[in-house]
Amino acid sequence: MKKLETDISRKLLKPRWAVNVGNYVTSLKYSPEGTVLAGTQADGGVFWILEGSKEAICIPTHKKGGLCSGLCSDWSSDGKYFASGGQDGTIRIWNIGQGKTSAEVDAGGGWVENLAWHPTEPFLAASAGKKLKIFDSQGELIQEVGDFASTISGISWNKKLNSLGVVCYGNVRFYQMSSENSWSKPWKNYQLKSSLLSIKWAPDGKHIACSCQDNSVHVWILRNDEDLEMSGYAVKVRDLDWDEKSRFLATTGADRITLWDFSGKGPAGTRPLELKGHADLVTRLSFQPGGKLLASASQDGSVMFWSPFSEKTQPLGIGVGETEPSTLSWHASGSHLAAGYSNGHVIAWSTPQDT
Repeated sequence: MKKLETDISRKLLKPRWAVNVGNYVTSLKYSPEGTVLAGTQADGGVFWILEGSKEAICIPTHKKGGLCSGLCSDWSSDGKYFASGGQDGTIRIWNIGQGKTSAEVDAGGGWVENLAWHPTEPFLAASAGKKLKIFDSQGELIQEVGDFASTISGISWNKKLNSLGVVCYGNVRFYQMSSENSWSKPWKNYQLKSSLLSIKWAPDGKHIACSCQDNSVHVWILRNDEDLEMSGYAVKVRDLDWDEKSRFLATTGADRITLWDFSGKGPAGTRPLELKGHADLVTRLSFQPGGKLLASASQDGSVMFWSPFSEKTQPLGIGVGETEPSTLSWHASGSHLAAGYSNGHVIAWSTPQDT
Protein backbone atom coordinates (compact mmCIF):
# COMPACT_ATOMS: atom_id res chain seq x y z
CA MET A 1 0.00 0.00 0.00
CA LYS A 2 1.14 3.54 -0.73
CA LYS A 3 1.76 5.70 2.34
CA LEU A 4 -0.39 8.68 3.24
CA GLU A 5 1.06 12.17 3.38
CA THR A 6 2.63 13.06 6.74
CA ASP A 7 0.79 16.39 7.11
CA ILE A 8 -2.56 14.66 7.66
CA SER A 9 -1.47 12.89 10.86
CA ARG A 10 -3.29 15.51 12.96
CA LYS A 11 -6.60 14.23 11.55
CA LEU A 12 -6.05 10.56 12.42
CA LEU A 13 -8.96 8.90 14.21
CA LYS A 14 -8.90 6.19 16.88
CA PRO A 15 -11.13 3.15 16.29
CA ARG A 16 -14.46 3.15 18.15
CA TRP A 17 -14.15 -0.64 18.27
CA ALA A 18 -12.56 -3.44 16.24
CA VAL A 19 -13.42 -7.11 15.71
CA ASN A 20 -11.58 -9.80 13.74
CA VAL A 21 -14.02 -12.04 11.82
CA GLY A 22 -11.20 -14.17 10.43
CA ASN A 23 -11.43 -13.75 6.66
CA TYR A 24 -11.72 -11.19 3.86
CA VAL A 25 -14.95 -9.20 4.35
CA THR A 26 -16.87 -9.20 1.05
CA SER A 27 -20.00 -7.35 2.20
CA LEU A 28 -21.11 -5.50 5.31
CA LYS A 29 -24.49 -3.99 6.28
CA TYR A 30 -25.94 -2.44 9.43
CA SER A 31 -29.52 -3.39 10.22
CA PRO A 32 -32.02 -0.52 9.71
CA GLU A 33 -32.26 0.17 13.44
CA GLY A 34 -28.49 -0.17 13.89
CA THR A 35 -28.52 -2.98 16.45
CA VAL A 36 -26.72 -5.59 14.33
CA LEU A 37 -23.88 -5.41 11.83
CA ALA A 38 -23.83 -8.41 9.49
CA GLY A 39 -21.87 -9.45 6.43
CA THR A 40 -20.25 -12.13 4.30
CA GLN A 41 -16.71 -13.46 3.97
CA ALA A 42 -14.50 -14.76 1.18
CA ASP A 43 -14.40 -18.21 2.79
CA GLY A 44 -18.19 -18.51 2.46
CA GLY A 45 -19.02 -17.51 6.00
CA VAL A 46 -21.79 -15.23 7.24
CA PHE A 47 -21.15 -13.22 10.41
CA TRP A 48 -22.91 -10.74 12.63
CA ILE A 49 -21.83 -8.42 15.42
CA LEU A 50 -24.28 -7.08 17.99
CA GLU A 51 -23.86 -3.34 18.49
CA GLY A 52 -21.68 -2.80 21.55
CA SER A 53 -20.24 -6.32 21.40
CA LYS A 54 -16.57 -7.08 20.86
CA GLU A 55 -17.19 -10.50 19.35
CA ALA A 56 -18.53 -11.78 16.05
CA ILE A 57 -20.71 -14.82 15.47
CA CYS A 58 -19.42 -16.55 12.31
CA ILE A 59 -21.24 -19.40 10.57
CA PRO A 60 -19.87 -21.35 7.56
CA THR A 61 -22.61 -20.96 4.95
CA HIS A 62 -21.88 -20.59 1.24
CA LYS A 63 -19.69 -23.67 0.78
CA LYS A 64 -20.61 -26.13 -1.93
CA GLY A 65 -18.70 -28.00 -4.64
CA GLY A 66 -15.45 -26.18 -3.96
CA LEU A 67 -17.02 -22.73 -4.37
CA CYS A 68 -16.80 -21.00 -1.03
CA SER A 69 -17.29 -17.26 -1.13
CA GLY A 70 -20.07 -15.07 0.15
CA LEU A 71 -20.51 -12.21 -2.31
CA CYS A 72 -23.38 -9.94 -1.29
CA SER A 73 -25.92 -9.24 1.42
CA ASP A 74 -28.75 -6.91 2.44
CA TRP A 75 -31.25 -6.27 5.23
CA SER A 76 -35.03 -6.13 4.83
CA SER A 77 -36.51 -2.70 5.56
CA ASP A 78 -38.10 -3.89 8.83
CA GLY A 79 -34.82 -5.39 10.05
CA LYS A 80 -36.33 -8.85 10.53
CA TYR A 81 -34.42 -10.59 7.75
CA PHE A 82 -30.86 -10.60 6.46
CA ALA A 83 -30.14 -12.13 3.05
CA SER A 84 -26.78 -13.43 1.84
CA GLY A 85 -25.68 -14.77 -1.53
CA GLY A 86 -22.56 -16.56 -2.71
CA GLN A 87 -20.57 -18.45 -5.30
CA ASP A 88 -22.41 -21.64 -4.38
CA GLY A 89 -25.46 -20.26 -6.22
CA THR A 90 -27.66 -20.08 -3.14
CA ILE A 91 -29.49 -17.33 -1.30
CA ARG A 92 -29.88 -17.65 2.46
CA ILE A 93 -32.52 -15.64 4.29
CA TRP A 94 -31.58 -15.31 7.94
CA ASN A 95 -33.60 -14.62 11.05
CA ILE A 96 -30.74 -13.09 13.02
CA GLY A 97 -32.83 -12.92 16.18
CA GLN A 98 -33.06 -16.72 16.13
CA GLY A 99 -29.53 -17.15 14.80
CA LYS A 100 -30.54 -19.41 11.93
CA THR A 101 -31.71 -19.42 8.32
CA SER A 102 -35.42 -19.24 7.62
CA ALA A 103 -34.96 -20.12 3.93
CA GLU A 104 -32.36 -21.47 1.50
CA VAL A 105 -32.99 -20.85 -2.19
CA ASP A 106 -31.21 -22.03 -5.34
CA ALA A 107 -30.87 -18.91 -7.49
CA GLY A 108 -30.60 -21.08 -10.61
CA GLY A 109 -28.08 -19.00 -12.53
CA GLY A 110 -24.61 -19.43 -11.07
CA TRP A 111 -23.01 -17.04 -8.61
CA VAL A 112 -25.38 -14.76 -6.70
CA GLU A 113 -23.79 -11.36 -7.28
CA ASN A 114 -26.57 -8.89 -6.39
CA LEU A 115 -29.17 -8.81 -3.62
CA ALA A 116 -31.49 -5.92 -2.73
CA TRP A 117 -34.61 -5.83 -0.56
CA HIS A 118 -37.48 -3.56 -1.59
CA PRO A 119 -37.28 -0.24 0.35
CA THR A 120 -40.61 -0.81 2.14
CA GLU A 121 -41.99 -4.26 1.26
CA PRO A 122 -40.73 -7.78 2.16
CA PHE A 123 -39.56 -8.57 -1.37
CA LEU A 124 -36.01 -9.54 -2.26
CA ALA A 125 -34.53 -8.98 -5.72
CA ALA A 126 -31.63 -11.30 -6.58
CA SER A 127 -29.51 -11.74 -9.69
CA ALA A 128 -27.40 -14.75 -10.63
CA GLY A 129 -25.89 -14.84 -14.08
CA LYS A 130 -28.58 -13.84 -16.59
CA LYS A 131 -31.44 -14.47 -14.17
CA LEU A 132 -33.32 -11.95 -12.03
CA LYS A 133 -35.81 -13.27 -9.48
CA ILE A 134 -38.07 -11.73 -6.85
CA PHE A 135 -38.65 -13.68 -3.62
CA ASP A 136 -40.73 -13.07 -0.52
CA SER A 137 -39.25 -13.08 2.99
CA GLN A 138 -39.78 -16.85 3.28
CA GLY A 139 -37.85 -17.58 0.10
CA GLU A 140 -40.91 -18.27 -2.04
CA LEU A 141 -40.48 -17.25 -5.67
CA ILE A 142 -42.83 -14.43 -6.66
CA GLN A 143 -41.63 -14.01 -10.22
CA GLU A 144 -38.68 -14.36 -12.56
CA VAL A 145 -38.23 -11.00 -14.24
CA GLY A 146 -37.12 -10.22 -17.78
CA ASP A 147 -35.18 -12.00 -20.48
CA PHE A 148 -31.53 -10.97 -20.24
CA ALA A 149 -28.99 -11.80 -22.96
CA SER A 150 -25.97 -11.20 -20.72
CA THR A 151 -24.94 -11.33 -17.08
CA ILE A 152 -26.71 -8.86 -14.81
CA SER A 153 -24.08 -6.61 -13.25
CA GLY A 154 -26.17 -4.46 -10.93
CA ILE A 155 -29.62 -3.75 -9.46
CA SER A 156 -30.99 -0.70 -7.63
CA TRP A 157 -34.40 0.05 -6.10
CA ASN A 158 -36.06 3.44 -5.99
CA LYS A 159 -38.60 3.99 -3.23
CA LYS A 160 -40.29 7.02 -4.77
CA LEU A 161 -41.00 5.30 -8.10
CA ASN A 162 -41.51 1.83 -6.60
CA SER A 163 -39.21 0.56 -9.35
CA LEU A 164 -36.15 -1.60 -9.83
CA GLY A 165 -33.30 -0.60 -12.13
CA VAL A 166 -31.27 -3.42 -13.71
CA VAL A 167 -28.08 -3.26 -15.81
CA CYS A 168 -26.44 -5.79 -18.10
CA TYR A 169 -24.33 -5.41 -21.23
CA GLY A 170 -25.79 -2.61 -23.38
CA ASN A 171 -29.03 -2.15 -21.39
CA VAL A 172 -30.46 -0.26 -18.43
CA ARG A 173 -33.97 -1.52 -17.70
CA PHE A 174 -36.65 -0.28 -15.31
CA TYR A 175 -39.31 -2.54 -13.82
CA GLN A 176 -42.23 -1.47 -11.66
CA MET A 177 -44.10 -3.61 -9.19
CA SER A 178 -47.86 -3.57 -9.77
CA SER A 179 -50.55 -3.51 -7.11
CA GLU A 180 -50.86 -7.29 -7.54
CA ASN A 181 -47.15 -7.71 -6.79
CA SER A 182 -46.57 -8.87 -10.34
CA TRP A 183 -44.01 -7.68 -12.87
CA SER A 184 -44.53 -6.83 -16.51
CA LYS A 185 -42.23 -5.65 -19.29
CA PRO A 186 -39.81 -2.84 -18.43
CA TRP A 187 -41.45 0.58 -18.49
CA LYS A 188 -38.21 2.12 -19.75
CA ASN A 189 -35.08 0.74 -21.41
CA TYR A 190 -31.91 2.68 -22.19
CA GLN A 191 -29.40 1.17 -24.61
CA LEU A 192 -25.69 1.82 -24.64
CA LYS A 193 -22.94 0.07 -26.60
CA SER A 194 -20.83 -0.62 -23.55
CA SER A 195 -20.51 -3.05 -20.68
CA LEU A 196 -22.21 -1.54 -17.64
CA LEU A 197 -20.62 -2.29 -14.26
CA SER A 198 -22.89 -0.77 -11.62
CA ILE A 199 -26.10 1.19 -11.11
CA LYS A 200 -27.27 3.70 -8.51
CA TRP A 201 -30.60 5.51 -8.49
CA ALA A 202 -30.86 9.05 -7.12
CA PRO A 203 -33.24 9.00 -4.12
CA ASP A 204 -35.57 11.57 -5.71
CA GLY A 205 -36.02 9.28 -8.74
CA LYS A 206 -34.98 11.94 -11.25
CA HIS A 207 -31.62 10.49 -12.31
CA ILE A 208 -29.98 7.10 -12.57
CA ALA A 209 -26.21 6.64 -12.75
CA CYS A 210 -24.23 3.76 -14.23
CA SER A 211 -20.50 3.13 -14.45
CA CYS A 212 -19.08 1.55 -17.60
CA GLN A 213 -16.20 -0.63 -18.72
CA ASP A 214 -14.70 2.22 -20.78
CA ASN A 215 -13.82 4.31 -17.69
CA SER A 216 -16.92 6.48 -17.97
CA VAL A 217 -20.12 7.21 -16.05
CA HIS A 218 -23.49 7.75 -17.72
CA VAL A 219 -26.34 9.54 -15.95
CA TRP A 220 -29.81 9.54 -17.49
CA ILE A 221 -32.39 12.22 -16.75
CA LEU A 222 -35.62 10.25 -16.60
CA ARG A 223 -37.78 13.29 -17.35
CA ASN A 224 -36.47 13.69 -20.90
CA ASP A 225 -34.22 10.59 -21.32
CA GLU A 226 -31.13 12.77 -21.80
CA ASP A 227 -27.85 10.88 -21.39
CA LEU A 228 -25.05 12.76 -19.60
CA GLU A 229 -21.64 11.16 -20.13
CA MET A 230 -18.83 11.78 -17.63
CA SER A 231 -15.52 10.59 -19.10
CA GLY A 232 -11.80 11.02 -18.44
CA TYR A 233 -11.50 8.74 -15.41
CA ALA A 234 -8.09 7.12 -14.91
CA VAL A 235 -9.55 3.64 -14.27
CA LYS A 236 -12.95 1.96 -14.18
CA VAL A 237 -15.42 3.53 -11.78
CA ARG A 238 -16.14 0.70 -9.35
CA ASP A 239 -18.37 2.57 -6.92
CA LEU A 240 -20.68 5.57 -6.89
CA ASP A 241 -23.22 7.02 -4.46
CA TRP A 242 -25.83 9.80 -4.17
CA ASP A 243 -26.49 11.88 -1.08
CA GLU A 244 -30.01 11.72 0.41
CA LYS A 245 -31.07 15.00 -1.24
CA SER A 246 -29.87 13.80 -4.68
CA ARG A 247 -27.63 16.83 -5.10
CA PHE A 248 -24.22 15.17 -5.32
CA LEU A 249 -23.12 12.07 -7.21
CA ALA A 250 -19.79 10.85 -5.85
CA THR A 251 -17.63 8.57 -8.00
CA THR A 252 -14.37 6.62 -7.73
CA GLY A 253 -12.08 6.08 -10.74
CA ALA A 254 -8.83 7.68 -9.50
CA ASP A 255 -6.84 8.44 -6.34
CA ARG A 256 -9.39 11.19 -5.66
CA ILE A 257 -13.17 11.51 -5.38
CA THR A 258 -15.05 13.18 -8.20
CA LEU A 259 -18.26 14.97 -7.19
CA TRP A 260 -20.89 16.01 -9.73
CA ASP A 261 -23.37 18.67 -8.59
CA PHE A 262 -26.93 18.08 -9.85
CA SER A 263 -28.46 21.14 -8.19
CA GLY A 264 -29.80 23.99 -10.32
CA LYS A 265 -29.20 23.30 -14.01
CA GLY A 266 -27.11 20.23 -13.25
CA PRO A 267 -23.50 19.33 -14.05
CA ALA A 268 -23.59 19.69 -17.86
CA GLY A 269 -20.83 22.04 -18.98
CA THR A 270 -19.35 22.41 -15.49
CA ARG A 271 -16.22 21.07 -13.80
CA PRO A 272 -16.70 18.58 -10.98
CA LEU A 273 -15.41 19.09 -7.45
CA GLU A 274 -12.41 16.88 -6.66
CA LEU A 275 -11.56 15.70 -3.16
CA LYS A 276 -7.88 14.79 -2.81
CA GLY A 277 -6.16 13.10 0.12
CA HIS A 278 -5.83 9.39 -0.58
CA ALA A 279 -2.44 8.09 -1.71
CA ASP A 280 -3.88 5.33 -3.90
CA LEU A 281 -7.06 4.47 -5.81
CA VAL A 282 -10.37 5.23 -4.11
CA THR A 283 -12.45 2.04 -4.07
CA ARG A 284 -15.55 2.64 -1.92
CA LEU A 285 -17.89 5.59 -1.27
CA SER A 286 -20.86 6.08 1.04
CA PHE A 287 -22.85 9.18 2.05
CA GLN A 288 -23.90 9.57 5.67
CA PRO A 289 -27.59 8.77 6.30
CA GLY A 290 -29.49 11.87 7.37
CA GLY A 291 -26.34 13.97 7.19
CA LYS A 292 -23.96 15.74 4.88
CA LEU A 293 -20.73 13.79 5.25
CA LEU A 294 -19.16 11.44 2.71
CA ALA A 295 -16.96 8.46 3.60
CA SER A 296 -14.37 7.01 1.24
CA ALA A 297 -12.05 4.00 1.30
CA SER A 298 -8.81 3.50 -0.62
CA GLN A 299 -6.24 0.90 -1.52
CA ASP A 300 -3.85 2.88 0.71
CA GLY A 301 -5.67 1.36 3.73
CA SER A 302 -7.42 4.54 4.81
CA VAL A 303 -11.02 5.58 5.39
CA MET A 304 -11.63 9.32 5.06
CA PHE A 305 -14.54 11.58 6.00
CA TRP A 306 -15.41 14.62 3.87
CA SER A 307 -17.84 17.53 3.97
CA PRO A 308 -18.73 18.26 0.32
CA PHE A 309 -21.71 20.47 1.15
CA SER A 310 -19.40 22.93 2.89
CA GLU A 311 -17.11 22.83 -0.19
CA LYS A 312 -14.16 21.86 1.99
CA THR A 313 -11.69 19.87 -0.08
CA GLN A 314 -9.64 18.41 2.78
CA PRO A 315 -10.71 15.37 4.83
CA LEU A 316 -12.18 16.02 8.27
CA GLY A 317 -10.83 12.79 9.71
CA ILE A 318 -8.89 9.70 8.69
CA GLY A 319 -9.02 6.13 9.94
CA VAL A 320 -6.09 3.90 8.97
CA GLY A 321 -6.25 0.10 8.94
CA GLU A 322 -3.58 -2.52 8.35
CA THR A 323 -4.93 -3.54 4.93
CA GLU A 324 -7.29 -2.30 2.23
CA PRO A 325 -10.91 -1.58 3.26
CA SER A 326 -13.20 -3.77 1.17
CA THR A 327 -16.64 -2.45 2.15
CA LEU A 328 -18.32 0.36 4.14
CA SER A 329 -21.57 0.64 6.10
CA TRP A 330 -22.94 3.58 8.10
CA HIS A 331 -24.81 3.14 11.37
CA ALA A 332 -28.40 4.37 11.00
CA SER A 333 -27.71 7.27 13.37
CA GLY A 334 -24.81 8.49 11.24
CA SER A 335 -22.67 8.59 14.38
CA HIS A 336 -20.15 6.06 13.10
CA LEU A 337 -19.13 4.01 10.09
CA ALA A 338 -18.06 0.36 9.97
CA ALA A 339 -15.38 -0.75 7.51
CA GLY A 340 -14.63 -4.34 6.55
CA TYR A 341 -11.04 -5.15 5.55
CA SER A 342 -9.22 -7.66 3.38
CA ASN A 343 -7.49 -9.14 6.45
CA GLY A 344 -10.83 -9.96 8.12
CA HIS A 345 -10.93 -7.01 10.49
CA VAL A 346 -14.07 -4.94 11.01
CA ILE A 347 -13.41 -1.48 12.45
CA ALA A 348 -15.93 1.18 13.49
CA TRP A 349 -14.81 4.79 13.04
CA SER A 350 -16.62 7.58 14.87
CA THR A 351 -17.81 10.45 12.70
CA PRO A 352 -15.53 13.51 13.00
CA GLN A 353 -17.11 16.87 13.68
CA ASP A 354 -17.35 19.34 10.80
CA THR A 355 -15.68 22.40 12.30
